[in-house]
Amino acid sequence: MKNIIFDLGNVLILFDPSGYVNKSVSPEKREKFLDVVFKSDEWKKLDLGTLSYENAKKIFKEKLKDCDSEVDILFGDNLYSLLKPIMKNTELLKNLKKNYNLYILSNFHKESFETVSSKHEFFSYFDGGIVSAYHQCLKPDERIYRLLIEKYGLKPEETLFIDDLAENVEAAGKIGINTIHLTDYNTLSDRLKSKNIIF
Repeated sequence: MKNIIFDLGNVLILFDPSGYVNKSVSPEKREKFLDVVFKSDEWKKLDLGTLSYENAKKIFKEKLKDCDSEVDILFGDNLYSLLKPIMKNTELLKNLKKNYNLYILSNFHKESFETVSSKHEFFSYFDGGIVSAYHQCLKPDERIYRLLIEKYGLKPEETLFIDDLAENVEAAGKIGINTIHLTDYNTLSDRLKSKNIIF
């Protein structure tokens, strides 16, 4: 194995919308807020890079009556505080970098990615990557995997991809990439060892 590709959410960065909503939204509004914002087509469009934060906020405020302040707060600093590094996983990158080329492949909002990547030193260990919002393509669309493989001249059989979602892992496997379906981010170190990854 020569290359390791990481998803970000719930692999290297904790993304817990339910936990956020439980802390930041009043009980009577929580279920609808979660559905209208985090489970919406608009959220996917933000990941695709086809919807701006300002337009998304307008749409969410129209759909969520009496939630203007909650929407504004989410798309302020709270969105970045929602994306917290999983330290024991990000700390593996320094040693992994000694033996492997490291890449990112993630569905991510452009604004959020730029802020998060500028705030955390562990991003410096990556040799490159593909973030959905810059390419208007989302996992598990096969095109986004091929885009990364072709951009960096990687051989699928020499490459390992780690993601928390089964459908994303399955799509990578279909084009010959080795995979880890990380159902619990606490097990990353053990799962890497099971693939004979050195760190």
